[in-house]
Amino acid sequence: MDDFEVNMYSPKRNNLLKYLIVALLIIAIAVGCVLIYLSFNNEDPQTEKNAELLTQTRFEVTENTSLSELYDNVISSVVTVMNKSSSSSFPFNSATDSIGSGFIVTDAGHIVTNYHVISGASKLSVKLNNGNIYSAKVINFNAALDIAVIKITPNEELSVAYIGDASSAKAGDWIFTIGTPFSEELYGTVTRGIISYSGRTLSGSESEYIQIDAAISPGNSGGPLFNMAGEVIGINTSKITTTTVDNIGFAISSKTFKPVVEKILGTPPTIKLGIGITGVAVADTNYSALHDGVIVMGVNEDGPADAAGIEIYDIIIKFDGIDITNVNEIKDIISQHEHGDTVSVVVLRDSSDKEVELSLTLQNVEFYE
Repeated sequence: MDDFEVNMYSPKRNNLLKYLIVALLIIAIAVGCVLIYLSFNNEDPQTEKNAELLTQTRFEVTENTSLSELYDNVISSVVTVMNKSSSSSFPFNSATDSIGSGFIVTDAGHIVTNYHVISGASKLSVKLNNGNIYSAKVINFNAALDIAVIKITPNEELSVAYIGDASSAKAGDWIFTIGTPFSEELYGTVTRGIISYSGRTLSGSESEYIQIDAAISPGNSGGPLFNMAGEVIGINTSKITTTTVDNIGFAISSKTFKPVVEKILGTPPTIKLGIGITGVAVADTNYSALHDGVIVMGVNEDGPADAAGIEIYDIIIKFDGIDITNVNEIKDIISQHEHGDTVSVVVLRDSSDKEVELSLTLQNVEFYE
């Protein structure tokens, strides 16, 4: 960007796989890896309609309130987001783990984070301040703005973050951040600083940023930037990493993320018949020498495909007895069935030399536009 480089926090990954991950992501974007009704759960789809952001804190803050007191009041709303990705080195099955941060915005379990924190995940988990871990699903996201909403189904009462108005934030105001920098072991790390610039725009980005001098590191991505009233006014997102620059970080302003999150929470899912995978046609990749079919790039946890035993990197070559070459052919076959119908699926597994036949039960799944 202009005369400096801004690096998004990449989740902490194995350095040996870093370039393979980037290469595969480029391939996936280029071929338009197609979503086949990914989201799946048994919740009432209307629950998303009832989710609202809280903007008024329930604790009193005075000029004598210390940072440690503020920390105690908000720490339980901050979470660690754990991303397990299996799409790193196709066609060889391998997984990498990464971490980011996030903050709880509804007592129903909605969590805000960065899109790049959850991108490419085959499995997402969220660790609360008390150490409890829950599986998470992606509700929706805005990749261009780097904003995502995920959700857990808690069996406990949650602490919710309060969203502040960044319009009143000024250069020189004190702020603090909480997140999980570098390692899961460092959860709950707080850093303090000032707003260096309150309404920064950066070339190539549609977001408005709050520039800060508080220390932030890989893993802080997606975590909250708090004002001294204990309100979230930004999502920690990026920093300048050149060796000649110190303490220049950026958080997506609540002026940008709040309306996006509100729209996501207010949009209920549609219900469609599906199987719960992401996939791409073999012919649309650099691996066209393999058997024609659809490469499974992601399997939604607890979805129909997962229950049937379909795995990442399986190549679907037959669906309901019909030869398959692309995702649309699978969709066309699904459209001819009803909820509860069982179809046979033939996949190639283990470097495409092992044919496996599976039985899959079609189900109505939630799909977020």
